[in-house]
Amino acid sequence: MATHYEVLGVASNCSQAEIKQAYHAAILASHPDKQRSSDMTSQFQDVHAAYQALRQVDTRRAYDLLLQENKLKQEVRISDEIDLDDMTYIENEETYSYSCRCGDSYNITVDELEEGMDVVPCDGCSLNIRVVYRQQ
Repeated sequence: MATHYEVLGVASNCSQAEIKQAYHAAILASHPDKQRSSDMTSQFQDVHAAYQALRQVDTRRAYDLLLQENKLKQEVRISDEIDLDDMTYIENEETYSYSCRCGDSYNITVDELEEGMDVVPCDGCSLNIRVVYRQQ
């Protein structure tokens, strides 16, 4: 989904004047009276919603904080790097395991390692580790 900045075609660090100018251009280009398309009606509504969120400094600041919060939620944070040799190999499951400080464990299969996966989430909490190893 596009951000309000992308809808208006401006950078997130642009001025309020640039937002207003981009809004006027976008609203004219997408106005339903000028374009007879349901896509344009949707685009017109998106442009209007973007401008409503960005036109005032306080609502723009709140929107920027929301964008930043969403970005942080999507980022995978690595709490530690663990050497594969320090993990316990469970032969019948072809899995490597390592205990987490929460009491649960990080588990990665041999197949996942062969596919290049190296970030492993804990089964019991929100922590992630990076498994360090040399591929042979």
